[in-house]
Amino acid sequence: MRYPLFALVIVFLSLGCATAKVEVLKAPPQRVNKVSLSFKPGPGARMTEDQQSRLRSTLTSALASSGIAVVSKTDGGVPALDGTIERYEPGNRALRYFVGFGAGKASFASSWTLTEPSGAVISECRVTGSLSIGGFGGSYDDVLDKVGDQLRGCLGS
Repeated sequence: MRYPLFALVIVFLSLGCATAKVEVLKAPPQRVNKVSLSFKPGPGARMTEDQQSRLRSTLTSALASSGIAVVSKTDGGVPALDGTIERYEPGNRALRYFVGFGAGKASFASSWTLTEPSGAVISECRVTGSLSIGGFGGSYDDVLDKVGDQLRGCLGS
């Protein structure tokens, strides 16, 4: 009996409890299969170049796994998915692990606009994510993965 309980505790400790949700403010008339992707940190989001690069890579991978190709802005006739990162707070993993109860909480908030090459806005959404507890403090990368999965909601997926 002791070993299954120990295994269950190990599995729990290895999991994080990251969440993300999308609020679609304006849905596109049809599913979008190809976009150019750009974002900028807003005043409330202090991001290093490395964090921006990691976020771009995570979002590109998440969209690709949903069948949405991310291409260069120089490709003509492709809608532009432009975002503003309003909050980028990885929190403190050690506090999440040792203290819990919301200490060291990680959070993410962003606003996105999908614009046709003509300049017409065809979709708008907000994507938020958080992590307040998790095995070994959880990883902020889990939040970013879930944010990427939710972003496709802005593209009609």
